[in-house]
Amino acid sequence: MSRHPFEFVTEDGVETVRVYARGADVLGNPMINFGTAFTEQERQDLGIEGLLPSGRISLNTQLKRVYRQFRRQPTDLSKYLYLNTMQDRNEILYYRLITDHVEEMLPIIYTPTIGQAIQQYIADIRVAFENLMLGPDDVDLIVATDSEGILGIGDQGVGGVAIAVGKSAVYTAAAGIHPHRVLQVVLDPGTDNLDLLSDDGYLGARHARVRGKAYDEFVAEYVRVVTEMFPKAMLHWEDFGASNARRVLETYRHVAPSFNDDIQGTAAVVVAALLGAVRASDRPLEQHKIVIHGAGTAGTGIADLLVTIMEADGMSREEAQSRFWCLGRRGLLREGLRMRDFQAPYARPLSELESWQYSGGMPNYRLREVMKNVQPTILIGTSARPGAFGEDIITQMT
Repeated sequence: MSRHPFEFVTEDGVETVRVYARGADVLGNPMINFGTAFTEQERQDLGIEGLLPSGRISLNTQLKRVYRQFRRQPTDLSKYLYLNTMQDRNEILYYRLITDHVEEMLPIIYTPTIGQAIQQYIADIRVAFENLMLGPDDVDLIVATDSEGILGIGDQGVGGVAIAVGKSAVYTAAAGIHPHRVLQVVLDPGTDNLDLLSDDGYLGARHARVRGKAYDEFVAEYVRVVTEMFPKAMLHWEDFGASNARRVLETYRHVAPSFNDDIQGTAAVVVAALLGAVRASDRPLEQHKIVIHGAGTAGTGIADLLVTIMEADGMSREEAQSRFWCLGRRGLLREGLRMRDFQAPYARPLSELESWQYSGGMPNYRLREVMKNVQPTILIGTSARPGAFGEDIITQMT
């Protein structure tokens, strides 16, 4: 097993870096590349003699030079790109520069300039698809992800393209769609995964995940380009984060054929099984009490579809929603609790909870207490938490 090119060591309260790499590997690693600041002895020890100009320029002198170059950049976007290039080459210099000038640098490396950088990515979208040299009738399906909610493990940056490739294979294997008529797309608005951002081999955009207006414009341009170039293609939205998944689907489902299997696919399968069970129970769906453990996009997608079915059977939307007790990260969805817009219709009124009985006498809105007080007839699990449904939970059902 090869040794890491360097490690940080603390001795007597002083942190130093111990470098194992030699030669060009030293200069190619931005975390240990001091550039022309290496002393003559360090150049000999690290085997980089002849790989740098013979003159030595101290880190402080380098800082003055790069700061002047930074200030000469004509626009904020060009300053952003200048800093990005420096970070790829010499992180020591990069972090020292932004630390020494933090108030001036923050608006460049983050908002608002990062939004302009996203606009630059937007300009590249059409070029990327044009380079595929495909005609309007050549694509039936486009599987896209922004990699924020990958398989319950969260933000995976551009590595999330693997989930789009995998889902395309499912379409081919299970639905018979020709693999050459499917495109896999990763939308890269950045990543909040610090492990990826600190990995010098990471290929994605090296900044925090962009949100808000800049993100929406990025997605809007993607949709505009692909619907214009491939007007017959269905848009599959794969593993978008909870803050965007439903909103993106609702925004574009009337623009182009759209499908989010986390929301719609999971709901269709679960509800199909549930309707079969309801028929066997000899109790109509509207008389059931339903607890959903995991009120994310999948859980609320199931609830929404069941509400639609209840409405078709004559119930009002409010009456149908009242048959659900949904639990999220903070327990039962209830009035006054911070939650996402798509969860709000399932918030239980506080007046209902005043009559609940709690173990230990203190209010608790976790699964055990919900089951004891509601005694549901249907229990659905869409949480990534294993082992949630033990015997003590199941026996509370009626």
